Amino acid sequence: MGDIDLSEFDEARSKKPKGQIDLFLLEAEEGRRESLLAALRDLSYPSTAISRVLTQWGTKISADTVQVWRRKNL
Repeated sequence: MGDIDLSEFDEARSKKPKGQIDLFLLEAEEGRRESLLAALRDLSYPSTAISRVLTQWGTKISADTVQVWRRKNL
């Protein structure tokens, strides 16, 4: 058997789909990105409060989504 080029499959496998919060962080201005990351890392801020602020910023992200992000990233 010759060598089979699987590089396209390897590349596709390595690209994880980004969640809503990760996408927001990629596109947000630096000040908001830093504020959001600080709030996400500080567990004294409930996910409902973070969700409310994100809604005020114009992106509808649920408290459940915030909790999932925290479980995966903290």
